[in-house]
Amino acid sequence: MIILGFSIQQIIFEQTPRLTSRSPITNHLSPIAQNQNKPLFQPMVQYTLAQSPEVILTVPGKDSAKTREKAMDQLMELMDEGKLPTNLSEGFDPKQFIEIKEGAVSGKSANAAADEDAINQAVQILSNLATLKLKVQESRTEALKIRSQIDVLFTDESVTETEINQLKEGFKILKTYAQANLRYREARSQAEEARTILDRALQSTDGSTESPSK
Repeated sequence: MIILGFSIQQIIFEQTPRLTSRSPITNHLSPIAQNQNKPLFQPMVQYTLAQSPEVILTVPGKDSAKTREKAMDQLMELMDEGKLPTNLSEGFDPKQFIEIKEGAVSGKSANAAADEDAINQAVQILSNLATLKLKVQESRTEALKIRSQIDVLFTDESVTETEINQLKEGFKILKTYAQANLRYREARSQAEEARTILDRALQSTDGSTESPSK
């Protein structure tokens, strides 16, 4: 038997990788040991929309503008496939998504929590509509009176400086009324969906909507 001048211990020692000050220790750890500090489960966030609280969109990550954009992509896919139960004819913005917070409502399902959020939002929309309607009504009479005075500017009829100054002051009221009226008409259009949501919530078990007694 020929001995090459190396003992078994020397051979094992030479084949074992040496740790030097320049070698990162993690390179010699197993993949499991290297991943011990990484989270095993990625957080998820769920969204729904007031118009269809039964629709739940799940996106990886926490609530942010980026995750809402991803949820918007899922919503667009549902619309393209004809699987969205509501018609978003008025458009939809990612900010309108309602986040479903886990454990926010104890003992209630995610759908029930989303329904309550949708009802709260619908009531808020209708409350805003009522405020705008009252504001429009309060200034309508005076605004229409000022409007009738504008026609004198398009005639050859003489007017005094005082009348012109009064008319200029009246323009402020007319402007306020016109802006409030535009906001009211826009809010009334948006509130149609809110009224539908409340009607659905007020629906009795037999499928009919509860109507107030006269």
